Amino acid sequence: MATLAGNVKRLSEFLARIEPWRYSSPFVNDIYEAAWYWRDLGQWVLEKNTKVNYPARASEEQLLLNRLKGMSGGQPPEEKQDYDSIFEIANEILGAVAGTLPSKDGHMGILRIIRTNFAFLETEWGFVVVDQQPLGMKYSSGSVWIDLDYAERTNQCCTFGPEPRDGGIFWPEDLLFMCGDPRYREVQKERLLENASDLETWFKVLAGIWRTSGRDVLASRLGIFDQLAAAQKQRAAELASATDAEYSDRQ
Repeated sequence: MATLAGNVKRLSEFLARIEPWRYSSPFVNDIYEAAWYWRDLGQWVLEKNTKVNYPARASEEQLLLNRLKGMSGGQPPEEKQDYDSIFEIANEILGAVAGTLPSKDGHMGILRIIRTNFAFLETEWGFVVVDQQPLGMKYSSGSVWIDLDYAERTNQCCTFGPEPRDGGIFWPEDLLFMCGDPRYREVQKERLLENASDLETWFKVLAGIWRTSGRDVLASRLGIFDQLAAAQKQRAAELASATDAEYSDRQ
């Protein structure tokens, strides 16, 4: 059995060989795109990429691999032999991927940061973690959902809304605006999060917002999301007006 690095190299060579005729048929293109992703998965393991839930990805890709194996039976014998070699390599790569466990603290420690700052959602408000990935956690109380995620920009780390999830989506600045807290102007500004220290600082800010301004949402008070929707609309109008005024001043 070849090493993971060896299999990644072999798959890269196959991709280079098949690329000129990848569009010759839908099946060939499917093989090309699948092999490209299998190669990337193996490369991410080698690079120790902490953003990926490797066992989950491997499980999904194994289903695709099995489906493509079944479809390859109708291909010309000389092509099928080539595909069989690719499937063998892919199977070994996916086996290595499946055995790679993601860090319990998540990418850049984001899961540890979330657990530390948002434990009160579970202990004080009855929320439960309904999904956890290397990049974040999803909470739900049954009537309210809250997603907390790693992001490179501050305004992409926290969203929430009513259950079921088609009932609208809101941001922490909507909470602050609704409560008349002027900090919403700073919170809605997009800022970069460049390292774990930045994430630590920002998630402490987010937790503070929820503790001071989020109680009615956490309790799912009757009518709270209608109130939030109105506040969100007003905030968006204010932001658009300020942007237009800034643009006019530059003319």
